[in-house]
Amino acid sequence: MEGTEYYDKLRDSVSLRGWGELPRWSELDEAHQETVAVIVKRLALAQSLAGDLEGDQADQGADDAENTALKLYLLLTCVNVLGQADQDTAAMDFPTWLAANKTTNNHLDADTLPDESEPEAESETPPEDSMESLATAYEDFQSRFGSKSNFMHVFTKCIDHDVQRWIGNHCWVYEDDPIENWSTLHLVQKGYNESKTAEYERLTKARKRWDALTLQKSMVEIADICESIHHQFAVCISPMPLRGMKDPVPKVLREIGVAMADQHVNYLSETAFRKLDLGGTHTVIIDNIDCIIKDSELYVRLSNFEDRDTQSWQDQVLIWNPKQITRGEAITLPDMKRALVLPDKPLVDHLNDWIENALSQFISNHQAARHVKEAR
Repeated sequence: MEGTEYYDKLRDSVSLRGWGELPRWSELDEAHQETVAVIVKRLALAQSLAGDLEGDQADQGADDAENTALKLYLLLTCVNVLGQADQDTAAMDFPTWLAANKTTNNHLDADTLPDESEPEAESETPPEDSMESLATAYEDFQSRFGSKSNFMHVFTKCIDHDVQRWIGNHCWVYEDDPIENWSTLHLVQKGYNESKTAEYERLTKARKRWDALTLQKSMVEIADICESIHHQFAVCISPMPLRGMKDPVPKVLREIGVAMADQHVNYLSETAFRKLDLGGTHTVIIDNIDCIIKDSELYVRLSNFEDRDTQSWQDQVLIWNPKQITRGEAITLPDMKRALVLPDKPLVDHLNDWIENALSQFISNHQAARHVKEAR
């Protein structure tokens, strides 16, 4: 599919999502047409990798994983390109930047950095202070010109505030040491609080850490882990979704999910709820709603539902039904002891949405700036 054809699909998608009305291709600022063309062509190519594959089921599984990895990498390069373009910075690699800044960067010391004109003997180990200076210089470079800067810019500046808020509320970065093989991490939501084992306690701590972050800090963390995934591809490592065996949802919540699915739910008045025989029951608070599960029946305090949407609460409880198909994903970076946790659908689909939003903001902002300039 040609880039301009995919751009028309982008315009329709942006309009349907309520993100504004983009100009036609011919109306785009020529100075930014090249950037937009690069990104929409990569979006189109990534979309083409989602087609059905021929062959037996085992081959399809391997091919699907490879296609997903390629699609993810293409989308991450779109973020990188867009961040660089919106910051209007020239492409520069680290060796070139390092050579130009040896005498001006305050982190560098010409006496401790290796001399490129005289190759070191293979047996020699670079001095520790030289390695530290290089590491500091590389961090400085990344913060100004590297992919880390580009990812940070897209997630904190290009994506509109409503989408940022959705990302911060529904996605999260799981950090633990060691990383546990949890399944369905996307079911670990705000307010998660379990302590029956050390693993559950650490998972609760990890979720509380995320819940305490401001929106700005949460977006910085999402950007950072996406850039890390992008870097993994550069060193020939394809990050894969976590396929864990440990259930992060306690047994009692699974039982509540089953009761909701089977419609064994009783909404009781304050008086009736207080009179319940608590023998052999489990009392649970779910999103500030008092519940009791007994003999596969769920009893709910009706008075807690003032100014609350009962249906949305029921939908939340239903996801704990073991038979419920959940489509979230966790992309794990074991060496970094982190995972990016996403609800509803895989990272490739979320990334496609976020890129479309950021690209629409990029186009709209630059077109508006051009019109202001022309009006002066």
